[in-house]
Amino acid sequence: MRLTFNVLHEPWIPMANGERRSLLSALENAAALPGVLCASPLETCAVYRLMIAFAMDALQLQNRDERAALLKRGAFDMRPFREYIERCEGEGASFDLFDARRPFMQSAYDAQVDGEEKRRAAAEIVLDVPSGNNHVFFDHQPSPILRPGDALCHLLSAYLFCTAAAQGYPSSVNNTPCVYVLHRGKTLFATLVLNMLSVAECGNIAYGRPAWRAEAQVTPKEEFANVDMLQALTWRPRRVTLICGEDGAVSELYLQQGQNFKGNALWRDPHVPYRCQKSGEYASIKPQRGRAFWRDMGSLAASREDRYGRPPLVVANTPRGLPNYDLFLTGLITDNAALVDMVEEEMLLPRDVLEDGERGDILREDLQFLENCAAALRRAADSAGEGGRSDQKSFLAPILQNTFFQMAHNYILGPYLEALTGCESEEDYLRQRGDVHEEVLRMLLRTLDKEKLRLGDDARNLQIQARMRKSILMRYYAERKKREDEWK
Repeated sequence: MRLTFNVLHEPWIPMANGERRSLLSALENAAALPGVLCASPLETCAVYRLMIAFAMDALQLQNRDERAALLKRGAFDMRPFREYIERCEGEGASFDLFDARRPFMQSAYDAQVDGEEKRRAAAEIVLDVPSGNNHVFFDHQPSPILRPGDALCHLLSAYLFCTAAAQGYPSSVNNTPCVYVLHRGKTLFATLVLNMLSVAECGNIAYGRPAWRAEAQVTPKEEFANVDMLQALTWRPRRVTLICGEDGAVSELYLQQGQNFKGNALWRDPHVPYRCQKSGEYASIKPQRGRAFWRDMGSLAASREDRYGRPPLVVANTPRGLPNYDLFLTGLITDNAALVDMVEEEMLLPRDVLEDGERGDILREDLQFLENCAAALRRAADSAGEGGRSDQKSFLAPILQNTFFQMAHNYILGPYLEALTGCESEEDYLRQRGDVHEEVLRMLLRTLDKEKLRLGDDARNLQIQARMRKSILMRYYAERKKREDEWK
């Protein structure tokens, strides 16, 4: 007897209130639900992307005004969703995870393509389970057996945060996993609508169709020169077929190479911030170990003529009426094909800063000034060991930088953003930039003073501290003068 699991009606989406909802139940009650909350932030982001694509395809909103009107309405009308499901099923689409012909978000097993030897353990799609030749030394648990709904959550995150691997295995639609930015609304409904795009908001990117409406199966290593919006939101860089056992659980699957998007200048993921490179091309921002995202939050703001970068489309196209943007960011830190760490941050940022290109550029420039001063700390600390203790170079630089960035975090996300929001004239901006210079200088001096006890007060260490202070101040004033000369 073949088992079934219909994602429309079976509860599988974990909610922040502890419930599990089916896809239709979640949409119907979205105005009363707090939002999605999976075991991993990677899964939460991936499940949201699927729900966003489903709602976008079903509703086909034509422009931002229609999306704003839907947000104001406060709840979904389920009639378009029911009609959409009928249309999908009429086209042959299936929402059953174990459908023999078109399993949801997978490829049907084909003996000639998949072969029995390609059967793998279900752990292959669980990103937080160690794998590789020596994984047993890190995790002694048996290979996981997944409930169908959990298997789908893991599968979606494995698609979204997929890295390239040996033997031609391609990476995700955005190449190396990047930072994904989503609005957090007060309800599931608001979160979904704020993170959707209308047809017009996609610009030159075709709206397209999601994976469940694609008639063709995933062909291993098939290359794509272009992608449509809904195709990309449900991109499948692996060819996968979940295997359901007689106990109704998934312990094995078929897995091999999948779709391979080579990338082009036209593609712009709606939930990803981009940085302008020296070549003039835009590159998605990748999370870095030990680097909190607030240091890159300038990438969430508008930029005059896009000269510094491009914010996520869903941030740039936020409907009117929100004084602040409540954003959550998710990313996977990788080293080639190895998964190193995951990051998750929440940020509440003023709209007046993010939507104004001039303020956005000032924010970026001030954050870069911070980075340059932190680099001065690092260089001074790295050279401090000359004539001093030989082990100082190995530990002092990161300690100083961490102290400095803790102070900078409180300043930037507090009084700095408040002051920048209030700037209206050129004189206001110049005064604000002068305040930034003075505050950064105070933070540098406080950082050095705070580390005096750590370094000690013997004659040699006092000499080291003096050299560091001189080096840091010299670099600080050089950076400051460079900025002041640019304003003249």
